[in-house]
Amino acid sequence: MESEEQGRKRNKGLSNGKMNYWDIFRKDVSENEKEKTSRATDTLLRVVKVLAYIVFFVLVFGGSIVTKASLQILTNEFNKEKKSRFSTNLAKDAIAYYLLFILTIPDAVKLLLSFFRFVFGKRALPTIAQIIVMVVKECLHMFCLAIIVFVVMPKLNSVEVCAFLAGMPLVPSILHTISYRRKCTKRFCKQIINVLSILLQAAAVCAVPLYKIFKDQITTEETFWMIFSSVLVSVRWFETYFKYSSTSRVFKTLFAYENRIETHCASTLVTSFCRLVLIVILFPTYFAQNIHRPEIAFEIEPELHIECSMSQLNSTRCTHYADPSLMTPFLVHFFVCMGLYYAAVLATKVCMDRICFCVALALGAPVYVGIILISRVNDNWISNTFIKDVENMDLYVMVAIFVIAWLSQLWICRHIWYSPHNRLTFEYKLFVLPHYCSPIADISLLHSRRIVSGTTESNKYEESIPTKVYICATMWHENRTEMKQIMKTLFRLDMDQAAREIAKYEVKVPTNRSLFGSKLDKDAINRDHYRFEAHILFDDAMETIEGKREPNEFVKQLMEIITEAGTDVYKIPINMLPPDKVVTPYGGRLNYTLPGENKLVVHLKDKDKIRHKKRWSQIMYMYYLLGYKLVEKEISSPVDEDFESASSLFNALPKDIVQQAENTYVMALDGDVDFSPEALQLLIDRMKKNPKVGATCGRIKPGGSGPVVWYQKFEYAIGHWLQKSAEHVFGCVLCSPGCFSLFRAKALMDDNIMRTYASMPTEPKHYLQYDQGEDRWLCTLMLQQGYRIEYCAAAEAVTFAPEEFREFFNQRRRWMPSTMANILDLLISYKRTTRNNSNISYLYIFYQWILFLSSILGPSLVLLAMRSAISSVFKDSVSPWVAYLLIYGPTLVFIFICLKCKTQTQLTVAMALSAIYAMFMMAVLVGTVVNIAEEGIFTPTAVFMYVLIGIFLIAGLFHPHELTDLFWGLLYFVCIPAGYLFLIVYAICNLNNVSWGTRETQTAVLEQQFDGKQRRKKKTEEEFGVVSEDILDDILKQIKTTKVKDASYTDLIPSYFQWHNNLVLLRSLESVQNIVKNTESTVPDDGSDLRQTRRKRVSLAQTIKDKPDLESVDDTSWAEDHGQTKELQDDEKLFWKDLILNYLKPIDSDKKREKEIARSLKEYRDKVAFAFFFVNALWVVVMSAMNEVKGQLNIKIPAIGSNVVIEPLGLLFLSIFAILLFMQFIGMVRHRYGTLLHVLSATTLRQTQGNPESIINRIKDISSISPASEPEFVTTKFNHVGESGASDMSTVDMEEIDQIYENIYDLRSKKRNELGKSVKRPTPHHSNMPFDLKKTFRTNVKTMKRQHKGNKRYKQKTTENKV
Repeated sequence: MESEEQGRKRNKGLSNGKMNYWDIFRKDVSENEKEKTSRATDTLLRVVKVLAYIVFFVLVFGGSIVTKASLQILTNEFNKEKKSRFSTNLAKDAIAYYLLFILTIPDAVKLLLSFFRFVFGKRALPTIAQIIVMVVKECLHMFCLAIIVFVVMPKLNSVEVCAFLAGMPLVPSILHTISYRRKCTKRFCKQIINVLSILLQAAAVCAVPLYKIFKDQITTEETFWMIFSSVLVSVRWFETYFKYSSTSRVFKTLFAYENRIETHCASTLVTSFCRLVLIVILFPTYFAQNIHRPEIAFEIEPELHIECSMSQLNSTRCTHYADPSLMTPFLVHFFVCMGLYYAAVLATKVCMDRICFCVALALGAPVYVGIILISRVNDNWISNTFIKDVENMDLYVMVAIFVIAWLSQLWICRHIWYSPHNRLTFEYKLFVLPHYCSPIADISLLHSRRIVSGTTESNKYEESIPTKVYICATMWHENRTEMKQIMKTLFRLDMDQAAREIAKYEVKVPTNRSLFGSKLDKDAINRDHYRFEAHILFDDAMETIEGKREPNEFVKQLMEIITEAGTDVYKIPINMLPPDKVVTPYGGRLNYTLPGENKLVVHLKDKDKIRHKKRWSQIMYMYYLLGYKLVEKEISSPVDEDFESASSLFNALPKDIVQQAENTYVMALDGDVDFSPEALQLLIDRMKKNPKVGATCGRIKPGGSGPVVWYQKFEYAIGHWLQKSAEHVFGCVLCSPGCFSLFRAKALMDDNIMRTYASMPTEPKHYLQYDQGEDRWLCTLMLQQGYRIEYCAAAEAVTFAPEEFREFFNQRRRWMPSTMANILDLLISYKRTTRNNSNISYLYIFYQWILFLSSILGPSLVLLAMRSAISSVFKDSVSPWVAYLLIYGPTLVFIFICLKCKTQTQLTVAMALSAIYAMFMMAVLVGTVVNIAEEGIFTPTAVFMYVLIGIFLIAGLFHPHELTDLFWGLLYFVCIPAGYLFLIVYAICNLNNVSWGTRETQTAVLEQQFDGKQRRKKKTEEEFGVVSEDILDDILKQIKTTKVKDASYTDLIPSYFQWHNNLVLLRSLESVQNIVKNTESTVPDDGSDLRQTRRKRVSLAQTIKDKPDLESVDDTSWAEDHGQTKELQDDEKLFWKDLILNYLKPIDSDKKREKEIARSLKEYRDKVAFAFFFVNALWVVVMSAMNEVKGQLNIKIPAIGSNVVIEPLGLLFLSIFAILLFMQFIGMVRHRYGTLLHVLSATTLRQTQGNPESIINRIKDISSISPASEPEFVTTKFNHVGESGASDMSTVDMEEIDQIYENIYDLRSKKRNELGKSVKRPTPHHSNMPFDLKKTFRTNVKTMKRQHKGNKRYKQKTTENKV
C-alpha cells in the first residue's frame, strides 16, 4: 500500500544511479519553535541547578562548621557556670535548657510530622516485638547523646571535641569488616586497610580521654562516660554497614520496620515520643539537678541589683542571671542545623550529593580545625572562645589524633561517594536515622547514609530487572494530523531508547570509583535505561469490500504517514519495510520494526469478531501484555499454588514474575497525544520512587485553536495547578486520564482491579461508571485496593481538544456523569478505602465530600449570582420579579427541551443561551464592582474576589511557561453559565445517552486519491455490467417463454422494446435503492483538501444477491496482498480465542434487550434528574428567602465606614469555598516545590564525556547523519544485546566508539558542512531496506573516525612540510 509520496521518493534515482536534481525541492520545512523553547528552558534549568549547587554546598559545608562552633560556645559556658560558686545560678539553668532544646527539637519536629501523617492515613502498625526493639535502640541513642552534650563536651575544647567525634564510628568499622569478610578476603590490601582503620578508630576513642586523665583534667568516671557514649552512639549506625545476610531472628526484627514504608510513620511516632519522655525524665534528675523552672531560669537581670562580694557568694540573696546574648548561639545552632540537614537530604535526593553532601561534610571538620589553628596566631575572639589557655603541645597532639581519626573515618564511610540511588528516593531509603542529631549533625549524616538505596536483597534483585514499558494507544477515527502527532512521539521514543541502549552496552565508560570518575555516570545510564514496545489498538478497523474483509481507510491513512513521521523526527528521508501482516482471531495485526529495533504492533480489531470501544481495547492489551506475555509465557513449569484460595495473587506467582511486574509499566495513550521521551522518564521516576504508586499522570495541555479550545486551556490550567496538585499533596489523585498516564503492571494485575475492570455493566449506573469514563473507574478500583495515584507536573503532553461547541458538550456529557458516579462510589466505600489505602484519610474524604456537594450545587450558585448582579446593576429599571424571570425562565425552558427534544435541538438551544448568558455575566462583573463600591472594599465578597484573583495570578507565576493560559480567564468567566449551568443540565438530562459522542463523523484523508477514484470507477463499470447481464438474461428468458412462432415482426419488436424498457427501469430502481442504502456520495475534487465521507463499501453486484454470512467472507486474503505474512503461534492463537470467548465476545444485537436497557437508563435518568434539580431548586429558594429577610436574620461584620450585613448561609458557603481555595493553594505550592526538585534532579549540568545525557545526545546526533556512500549501512547485521550485554561487534571496534567522543563536535560540524554543500540529500543505499538507527550509528562512527585519522595525517604532513 505505497502512497504517491513514497513512490515519488522511491523513484528519485535514475537508472544510472544519478540524482534527479530537478526534484530537490522540499515541503514542510520550518524552524521548530518547540525545540527553541526547549533549549531556552534547558539553559534556564542549568542556571538554576548551578545556583542550587551553590546554595546546598554553602548550607551543608557552612552549616557543619557553624553548628560545631555554636554548640561549643554553649558547652563552654555551661562548664564555666558549673564551676562558679553562685548560690542561685540562673545562667547555668538557662544554658542547660538551651542544650535540652538542642537535643529534643529534632524529635519534637519528627513527632509532629509523624502525627500529621498518621492522622492523614498512614496508620499501619508494627508488631510488639518490633516496637520493643525500636524503643530500646532509640532510647539508648538518646541517653548517649545527652551524656556527650552535658558531660563530655563541656570538658573538651574545640579541637579535642573534633578528635573525639572523628573516632566515634568504631563499632560500624568493626561490623563492616566482619560483615564483608568473604568479599574482602579476595582483596588483601583492602582487608589490611579495614583492620588498620579499626585500630585507628579505637586509638582515637581511647587517646582523647586517656590524654585528658593523664593531664588530670577529667575524672575516671568522666573517662568511662566518654568511651561508653562514643561506642553506644555509633551502634545506632550499624544498619548502614552490617550486610543483611544473617538469618538470625534478631537481625530480621531490627531490619523489618525499616524496610516497610507502611509502618515507618507509626514507628517514628512511637520512638520520638519515647525519646522525649526519656530525656525529660533524665534531665532534672541526673544532667541538671536542682534546676529551676524555665520561667525563672530565663528571668532577665534587673537594672538595679546588688553586686555580690566574695563573702556573699554563698548567700541565698546572691543570684547570677542568664546572659540574654547566649540565646544567639542557640538560635543560630537551631536554624543552621535544620538547614544543614534538609539541604544535605535534598542534595542527595536530587542526585547532587557528590559535591553538596560528600565533599561538604568531609571537609567541614578539617576546615573548622584549620580556622581555629589559624586564629591562634593572633589574639582574637575565636582563639579566646574555643582554645583559650590551651598549651601548644596539647593542641598539636589533639590535631594529630584528629587527622588520624578523620582519615580512618573517610575510609569507613567511603560508600557515600559511589552509592547509587534513584531520583527523589525516600529519605528512609537513603538514611538509617529517621531524624537528624543536632549535637553531631554532620557525623550522623555521614554514617547514616545507606550503602545502597535499598536495604534488602530483594531491593537489589528488583533493581537488576530491566525496566519495560508498553506504549498502548487506542485509535478509532483520528485524522492525519492526530495520527502523525502520535507517530512522531513513538519515533522520538524509539530514538531515545536506542541511544540509551547504545550508551549502556556499546560505549565504554571507566569503572573507577574516584570522586571525578565516571562510575556514577554509568550507574545513571543504567538507572534511566528502559525497553519499550508500542501497541496501537485500532477499533472498527476492518470493512467488507467485494466479499473480503480488509483494513479500512483510517488504517491505510496510518500506514501512509508512518514513514513521513519518521522523516520529520530523524530529519532525513528514511525507509521502513512493509509490516508483517498477521491474521488473528480478532481481525489482524501489522508488525513494524522501528529504526531503533523496537517493535510497533498495530492491532486491527474487527468489531464482528471482538468487542469494540476504548475500555474493551484496554482490557484486550492488559490481558495480552500482562496475562499472556508476562505470566503465561514466563511460567516454565506449572504452579502448585491454588490462585483462588491464595491470600494474594502475588503469593501464588513465582518471585521473578512478581519482580518483573513491579518493573513493568503500561502507558495508556490516546491516538493524538504528543510528548517527549523526557516526560516518560519523569513518570518512571515517580513509579520507582514508591512501589505503592499504581499510576502517574502528567500535565495535559489541550491543542487546537478557537474559543472552545481557549476556554479549555484556562480550565485545564486551573484544574492541574490547584485541584490535581492538592489531591496529590493531601491524598491521592482521583483520576489518571487515559490519554497520558503510566500504570504499574503489578497494580493492574492485583485483585479486584483488572478482572473487575473487565466486568459487564448490569445496572444503569454501570453504563455511566464503566464505559463513559473508563479511566476514572480504573483509578477508582486502584484507590480502593490501596494504591496511590500521583501527578507529575513536569511531564507534559499535548492532546487535541474539541474545537466545536457541539463536540465539546458531547465530550463533557460523557465525562461529567462518570466523574460524579465514580467519586460517589469512592466516598460511599470510604471505610474500605481508608482501611486499604494509607494515603487516603478521613479528612481527605471530608474534603472530597465538600467538593462533591459544591459541584452538585453549581447551577444554583450560578443562577443566584446572576440574579443578584442583575438586581444590583438594574435595580432602578428592573423589578425583582423581572430579574427572576430573566434568569430562571430560560433555564427552565432549557431543562424541558433537554428532556423532550432531540440532541441537535438541545445543543442548538444551549449554544444560543450560552451566548446570551455570557452577556449577563458581564452584568455580574459590573454588579460585583457595584456591591464593593456600595458596601465597602473589605466585605466578604470583595475579599473573596481579591483572594481568588490573587491565587490565580500567583499560580500563574509559579508556572511561568504556562502563564499565557491566564489570558483566557476572562473568556472562562463569561462562559461560566455555559460550563456550570447548561452543560450540567445537558449532561444530567442525557444520562440515558451512552454513545461516545465524539469522532463519530471523522473522515480519512488518503494521499492516493487518484487510485481510489479509478478503483471506484472500475467497480461502477462492473456493477453496471452485472446489471446489463441480468437484464439480457431476463429478456432472453421472456422471449423463450413467449410463443413467437406465429407472431409477426411488427408485433415482436414493440413487445421486445417494452420488455426491455420495463426491465431496465426495474433494475435501475433497484440499483438506485441499493446505492442509497449502502453507499454515500463522495466529495468532488475542487482543488481543496480531498475528503471522503465514511461509507460502507458494499458492491452493487453483491447487494443484488443475498448478503453472505460472516463465515463466507474472506478475512485472510488481505494479509497476502502486500508485505510478508506470518502466522500466530498455536498457544497465542488459543489465548486469543479464550480471551474473546470469556471477556471480549461481540454483543449480539437483541432488540428486546436493547429496549430494556434504554428503558432502565431512562428511568435512572429521571430519578437522578429529579433529585439533582430538586436539590438545586431547594437551595435557590432557601438562599432567596434568606436574602429577603436579611434585615431580620443576618450577621453584621464591622468594616470601614459601616457594618456589612450578610446572610448566615451565604457567609458559611463563602467561608467554605475560601478554605478549600486556600488548601488548594497550599497544595499547589508544596507540589511545585516537589516538581522543582524533580526537574533539578533530571537536569544535566556538565557537558563532559562521562555525563550520561551528553553521551545519549551525541549518539542521537551521530545517528541522524546518514553516510553518503557506505554499503555497510544496509548490509551490517546488528544482533540485539541480551541481558549479558554481549553483542556482535565484528563490524566495528569498541575502542573506535569510545575514541570518537574526543573530537565529536568538530567531526559532526565537518560532516554537516559536507552534507550541506552537496545538493544530494542523504538517503538509504537501497530503497527496499529499512532505516536502522543502530547500524547507522556504527557506520557513522567508522566514517567519522576514518576522516578524523585522515585529518590528523594531513595536519602532520603539512607541519612536516613547513618544518
